[in-house]
Amino acid sequence: MNNNQLTWQHVYGLEPVPQGTPREREKQVLGCQANIWTEYIPNLPKWEYHVFPRALALAEVAWTPQELKNEKDFRKRLDRQLPFLDARGVNYKRPDNGAPAQPEAVITRERR
Repeated sequence: MNNNQLTWQHVYGLEPVPQGTPREREKQVLGCQANIWTEYIPNLPKWEYHVFPRALALAEVAWTPQELKNEKDFRKRLDRQLPFLDARGVNYKRPDNGAPAQPEAVITRERR
């Protein structure tokens, strides 16, 4: 799956403890991480576009027990967070259509 296909929904659906993990080994899973290869990201607006809102979904995955996760509820809470990101000028990937939140932001490779 390439980066453009990795939506917040994919991230929200992740389970940190792989299925089939023996009960006694589950406690060895200490958390989650999200790697982003910045050598392919030329500037902050492009980085923000790749990170948000996926980082919000990953936080939910990391902190919420599987039995309490609720994607519909998360989406409502995500929609309430978007004005917070907008107020700070974050160029997140819009959850409804994938467009950049800050279309005027330069997100292509810059010439040096």
